Amino acid sequence: MTIRHGIWVCAMMGWLMGPPAAGAEAMHTGTFIRQMTDMRRLAEWPETPYTVFQVSSYDRRSEFFGGPGWFANSDGFGNEPIPGVMDVLEEPGEDKVGRFLLADVKGPGVMVRGWTARMNGTLTMWLDGEKEPVFDGAANDFLRDFYGAVSRANGIEPVITGLSGVGEVGYGLTMTQRDAGYYPVPFAKGCRIEWRGKLNELHFYHIEFRQYPEGTPIQTFRAEDLKTYADDIHSAQSGLYHCKISAKAPSEQWDNKTVQVPAGETVDILPDLKVAAGQPGLVTELGMKFQADDLNRALRQAVLRVTFDGVSRPQIEAPLGDFFGAAPGVNPYNTLPFTVTGDGIMTCRFAMPFEKSARFEVRNHSDQELAIECLATIERYEWTDRSLWFHALWRVNHGIDFRTDEVFDVPYILANGQGRFVGCAAYLMNPATVPHSYGNWWGEGDEKIFVDDDTFPSFFGTGSEDYFNYSWSSPDLFTHAYFSQPRNDGPGNRGYVTNNRFHVLDDILFQDRLAFYMEMYHHRNVDGLSYARTAYFYARPGVYSDHAPFFKKELELPALPNWRPTASHGAANAIFSEMDRLPGAEGLTAEGPLYSEGRAMVWSPVKDGAALLLTLTAPKAGRYQLNLTMERTPGSGRFALRLNGESILEGEGKEWQCDLFTPDHPILRNVSPGVVDLKEGANELVLIAREANSKSKGARIGGDFIWITPR
Repeated sequence: MTIRHGIWVCAMMGWLMGPPAAGAEAMHTGTFIRQMTDMRRLAEWPETPYTVFQVSSYDRRSEFFGGPGWFANSDGFGNEPIPGVMDVLEEPGEDKVGRFLLADVKGPGVMVRGWTARMNGTLTMWLDGEKEPVFDGAANDFLRDFYGAVSRANGIEPVITGLSGVGEVGYGLTMTQRDAGYYPVPFAKGCRIEWRGKLNELHFYHIEFRQYPEGTPIQTFRAEDLKTYADDIHSAQSGLYHCKISAKAPSEQWDNKTVQVPAGETVDILPDLKVAAGQPGLVTELGMKFQADDLNRALRQAVLRVTFDGVSRPQIEAPLGDFFGAAPGVNPYNTLPFTVTGDGIMTCRFAMPFEKSARFEVRNHSDQELAIECLATIERYEWTDRSLWFHALWRVNHGIDFRTDEVFDVPYILANGQGRFVGCAAYLMNPATVPHSYGNWWGEGDEKIFVDDDTFPSFFGTGSEDYFNYSWSSPDLFTHAYFSQPRNDGPGNRGYVTNNRFHVLDDILFQDRLAFYMEMYHHRNVDGLSYARTAYFYARPGVYSDHAPFFKKELELPALPNWRPTASHGAANAIFSEMDRLPGAEGLTAEGPLYSEGRAMVWSPVKDGAALLLTLTAPKAGRYQLNLTMERTPGSGRFALRLNGESILEGEGKEWQCDLFTPDHPILRNVSPGVVDLKEGANELVLIAREANSKSKGARIGGDFIWITPR
């Protein structure tokens, strides 16, 4: 399989992947919707294998691995040196609008994912060479809300899920996840997608497909499918929203109570986990809760090692916190494969089959004892020649001194054999000092996924955050069924940052080999960056990879370095003032590694309306953009501002307010009241306590520094 410049070339695919199963029932829209929450499906090689690939707006100057344009970055911003499309069908006219081919897939298949950071113009999709398109509308709708757009265009009432606590919602709630749309669109003979739009404006896109062998029976998508398979859509939305899967067979649970893992020792944490001696089983859920004096460090230095069927090296080898996708520490999120709760319970729902045995052990490389509460759910299972072992393999690079003129590809996993890739997680300690996403973003680089005989990647992306289904280097904390950003310390993307994405509907099969890389492409030169990652995949016995065991030095949790903000990029020309050193902040100092210079101002107002007067100095009179880098915590309150005796207002003359509450762990975020007039020298800046969020545990107002930028 080779994808080159967006062209899908399939040579003898039927021979490579094998013929469809004899008498196979035709797959349809409902088939693929049901697969959206079917975790067990991933643990077995499919009866009818398929290939998965992505077309995108990647920079076409990237021609071959390591070539002159391999790290080129003009991939959808507009005015690319080479249009990021498969073909130019009509050159842009005086209105700058042209017509372009994005995909032309031959044979049976299904579109499984769309994504965009924004795309101007319209997209048109034809299935099976029919004259009438199944979609002709806004590009953003196609890529993020396909079913919703089709239902509106055809006057079809959207499916109402009636989920508890959510109210009435339509298609977009759970199949649209952040900037991605997971809406399966099957076709029997082919799929053609054209774009009508402007090359000089934003046009980011990813479109993923499965392609099946010629002759595979598939029913082509029709708008009426939204009615026919309404129950399946409802069920999928409920499963994606609640991130739960239903057991298909009676199961048994093993609860080992609390297991003690002394420092320096290895302990079997589920010694009784078996269906019957020497018989196959399927672990459908694994839950743990941990206790240690320094839990963040313990979760990195204690390693989960899971060995199926007595192989010589464990198929799962990852630090405990990293295995559960939310390290460092306890960072709550909820996806279909993994959940981490605020009270520290971590759950894995990747199905784990074995033929004869499964051993779950923890090796404690730390100097502290670790207590683990364990719970596993196991079922009887029939092991066949299609059964796959689950793998989760971790690696890290500490002390990366990155230079913007030396971009490189970071390997996540290189595996040889037969299997399917089902996800990954990235854990960074980003020491950048610009307090803005434009200037401290670590993920400008693209994912590059080579499958089987690829000479050019089947997946070539447009930015790390785009692969993780969001955009514009957002520091937001979020969680969806297939991905999350459970940690991002800030400001911007500084500090500890964690992203994950799981391939459930868009799992990537490989017959012979898989190579997953992600570009390391930071906005600025940085020293001491740490980059860990876990790759999750299933594989047949005999698969070998580039994984190597790791040792105590690699398992160190890198400390946040002392820092001061730098006036560059998104903070260019900024003038910084440490809030704890402003006149009026005396005695309100708190210390911590998250803060600039290790210190911040923390004020605990005694009542609503309490005021704190600070003196902010400006070098000269004029208009300035006012930014405050504030701390958000579970015990933070809300505040307003008054400057030189005047309340700072927002739209429609309302008082500007900022709520600093966040439900989990402390983070730093920039807040921008807007452009203000400052006097030369001293200016009175008054913080006014406003009624705290009802979910908050307090009214704490924490501020790290203020930065003003001349306008």
